[in-house]
Amino acid sequence: MHRRSFIKTAATVGAAISVAPNVAFGKNKKDIAEKVKIGFIGIGGRGRSHLCNVLKRTDVEIPAICDINPEAIEKCRPVYYAWG
Repeated sequence: MHRRSFIKTAATVGAAISVAPNVAFGKNKKDIAEKVKIGFIGIGGRGRSHLCNVLKRTDVEIPAICDINPEAIEKCRPVYYAWG
């Protein structure tokens, strides 16, 4: 696949999803009773910021958080449990 055809295809798919997201994701507004599950891999400074923003939503569940740095996990525990 050439770069030009890739960009054309990606733009077409992006436009189609933005116009009709229900077709792409298969959900109607009444069917969105279940929560979206988001796992975090890497929770440094920016990851903790994203975690705080996601925790403010009522339609999201966070089943897993991981990082190779144990200190990063310890820093995010109070944030996670304060919202949980």
